[in-house]
Amino acid sequence: MRREPRAYVRDALRAAELLDEFTTGKSRTVGAG
Repeated sequence: MRREPRAYVRDALRAAELLDEFTTGKSRTVGAG
């Protein structure tokens, strides 16, 4: 199954946001999964 380059970029951005929130101690998106 091939994925579009945009899909990888979107996933990378999402992962970066989650990582940023974990590292900064923010918890706004907890339970929003």
